[in-house]
Amino acid sequence: MFVFDTIRFLMMDLLVGILYFPVWWYTVGLMKVVHMMQREAKGIAYALNLKILFRFLLKPMFGQYDIWGRIISFGVRIVHFFILFVWAIILTVLLLV
Repeated sequence: MFVFDTIRFLMMDLLVGILYFPVWWYTVGLMKVVHMMQREAKGIAYALNLKILFRFLLKPMFGQYDIWGRIISFGVRIVHFFILFVWAIILTVLLLV
């Protein structure tokens, strides 16, 4: 009898969990997931230093203030910025899975 009661309890718990999931998802669950995604996206951007990289985008590297130093620095930093930006987007999308 104990085995049947346990199986019945587990089946009822599973059924209630399946039926309650849409209610949870459209009320509290979706907001929790959205807040978690925002926190993780900010954490990824902070870890990759995208804000700092964007702020120094137009500053020349290594003190090269001539025109070629500025052009090369801008090119290197813009490529670096877009590679890290794409990487941050990929990591954020992987969090959805």
